[in-house]
Amino acid sequence: MRKTQRPADSPGDLFEKGMEEQEKATEQMRKYLRDRAKAIADGKKLPTKPSITYKMYKDLTVKEVLVEIFDGKCAYCESFYSSTQPMDVEHYRPKGAVDGDDEHLGYYWLAATWENLLPSCIDCNRKRGQFDVVEEENRKLGKMDRFPIEGTRARDPDDDLSLEDALLVDPTVDDPEQIFRFDREFGVVIPRFKSGKRHRRAMASIEVYGLNRSGLVTDRLHIIRQIDHHLRVIELLTLVRDGLTTSSVAHLRDIVVEVIELELDALFSLADSDRPYAGMAKQLLDGLTPR
Repeated sequence: MRKTQRPADSPGDLFEKGMEEQEKATEQMRKYLRDRAKAIADGKKLPTKPSITYKMYKDLTVKEVLVEIFDGKCAYCESFYSSTQPMDVEHYRPKGAVDGDDEHLGYYWLAATWENLLPSCIDCNRKRGQFDVVEEENRKLGKMDRFPIEGTRARDPDDDLSLEDALLVDPTVDDPEQIFRFDREFGVVIPRFKSGKRHRRAMASIEVYGLNRSGLVTDRLHIIRQIDHHLRVIELLTLVRDGLTTSSVAHLRDIVVEVIELELDALFSLADSDRPYAGMAKQLLDGLTPR
């Protein structure tokens, strides 16, 4: 996961038409709550929760902008999804329900809010069985309707979202480098801090997004091995370069210098924003400068 700048303006017609959808949903949900309260008071059958169709959040223009700003990668795990699966336009705050809170109707008033939308791969977004490398067992991983908080849950458009004290990391708001770090030996993501709020946010996000599922860890290890290979080649070539100082071997020194430069370019390209797991590569290369 890496920090990503979200454009301030909503794409296409999302703001105008999305607002219409959200206002309609708010009217329906508030009526449902009034009818439900009356039915309970009168001892009558409870009304059915309205089924609301949202269209604007998955509008093509929205998808195109999300693909562009996240370089075609999942906002959470940084894996490419375009070649193997459709992109899920994910709601940071779930629109239809909240896992573990049967009375919550979901954040329906944010269903088409630009700041609440992120691109996600299927495995980060949908809850299903995955092998967790750290826990060494198959578990139900993936976000779905999960949204853990430490504060007071917002239930209505008039509620203050900041009072929720949300635990999940949002890469368009938070800096993941200040929350996570990557284990170089095992390829797993772990909290950067051993305690405190950032530790709890890291643990919650790793769990909910399933960031240590086996497929991800395997792919990260491949990138780590590439980085280690490049670093070792550069280290050896630097030793050779520094020893080639006489005029008789000057041409050899020039060749070595060129190879070092090529290796450095290849190495730093692994941290380019359009590469998978660029956030991890950036961390592992932090402090490395051309020599």
